[in-house]
Amino acid sequence: MKNRRLLALVIGLASIACSSTVWVALMLRHLPHAVYWNLSAGTSLLLWGLGIALAGIAAWVGSRKWAWAALLPALSVVLFFVLVNVLEPGAH
Repeated sequence: MKNRRLLALVIGLASIACSSTVWVALMLRHLPHAVYWNLSAGTSLLLWGLGIALAGIAAWVGSRKWAWAALLPALSVVLFFVLVNVLEPGAH
């Protein structure tokens, strides 16, 4: 039982890490002298999809609370497309 909870924790944290990597890369892009990660839209969607899949696996293996972790990448995709449409010059 304890091993399953630990496995769910590791998988769930990996889900959160995948979901957050895109935003970290975007923030680092605007900092001077920071490492520049050039993530394409396809790579970003792949990371968010992996985050959703890992959250589902963590919920299946361990606590159902990890299903809430699937909201992070789903909301990230929505926020990303909203920001792209708002910040894109000529999108109006």
